[in-house]
Amino acid sequence: MDFFEFLFGKKEDKNVSSQSSSSVNNCKSESTIKSVLQSEAPSMDPIEQYVKESVTDLKKHMPLNTKDLEAEAIYLAAYLYLKGSYQIDFELDYFSEGLIDKIPSRNFNVADKVFSYMVKYGEGHYGVEERDYGINGYKMNIQMCSDYGSYVKSYFIRAHKIGSGQDYNHFSSPRNCLWRNGEKTIDSPTQRDIYYKFSKGTF
Repeated sequence: MDFFEFLFGKKEDKNVSSQSSSSVNNCKSESTIKSVLQSEAPSMDPIEQYVKESVTDLKKHMPLNTKDLEAEAIYLAAYLYLKGSYQIDFELDYFSEGLIDKIPSRNFNVADKVFSYMVKYGEGHYGVEERDYGINGYKMNIQMCSDYGSYVKSYFIRAHKIGSGQDYNHFSSPRNCLWRNGEKTIDSPTQRDIYYKFSKGTF
């Protein structure tokens, strides 16, 4: 190898080294940018995720319709408001771990958000009219029924098949009706599903 080849060869080695170093730096820059973008990306509102996951689970057990989504929204909001109190003695085990702990309880303004997100995830079966009715309805239920937690529990056992329901027996009460002169004059369109369990001779 003569003097010029030695010089040219050495110069080429520098270029290769420079290109390699530049490539490594570019990879580091791209990785840093992705990391920054991920950290700056807005996370989903825990209440929105709460509604989304619950509707997804509900679809596993029944087809969506307006009536069922009205009940779903009302009981989801009631659960949020009442959780942490003596009325809620069960867990909703189908949610992502830690999700419910991120949402404060005993706050109507927080629980009200359930209804707006239900419009979003109700797949066209739940609208503004249902939202407005539900926001007023669940508050009235909580304020007028001192044992509303039992209704909330019964709903989630029936609709979502939560694990807490495995220890309970199911009783479906007959529909209320009023008879006069041997003829039925009033027939309630609803019936109540009651879930109970025996404990030391009581239920």
